[in-house]
Amino acid sequence: MLVRKMVTVALAAAIVSIVAVLGSKGTPLAASSATAVASPAASPASASSGTTSSMSAAEKEKVLTKLKAAKRQDKQARKDASPSAQAAYDAKIKDLNRLIDKLNKSEDVKLSEVDAAVTPPDNAAKSH
Repeated sequence: MLVRKMVTVALAAAIVSIVAVLGSKGTPLAASSATAVASPAASPASASSGTTSSMSAAEKEKVLTKLKAAKRQDKQARKDASPSAQAAYDAKIKDLNRLIDKLNKSEDVKLSEVDAAVTPPDNAAKSH
């Protein structure tokens, strides 16, 4: 029971983090307007580049955290999914691992790839 509650709390925290990051409307990594400080990621020049190469180390860490949270959430969702949805989650988790590895190696990653990787698989909604 305690483990289930801990997992639920961790998932809720991950979901809140993802919603906060994705809900920032302009750039996927901008801080909320209440705590926003002019950052290079919020500038139009870096938004048009669309890669992690123009980001600070702290911003790259936020992207890495976002990917890891999505991976944890997908692993949990996969457990209750149908076999066809599990295959979709497997592919998505593999893609998340690839992006996490690239960021850990300080390789450049397109932000569009990050956004695509943190969205649920297409057939996941159909699995229940």
